[in-house]
Amino acid sequence: MEFSELDIDEHPELLSKHHEEVPVLFIDGQVRDFWTIDPQRLERLLSN
Repeated sequence: MEFSELDIDEHPELLSKHHEEVPVLFIDGQVRDFWTIDPQRLERLLSN
């Protein structure tokens, strides 16, 4: 499995869209979690 981490401060379009939701978790281009990343939920999302 591959992942990437982006600094939202370096991406103005993401900052303007998600500034109140940091951290934001995207899976396959969709927001799947924000504010707090729950490890159990993350594991469940990645196993699908």
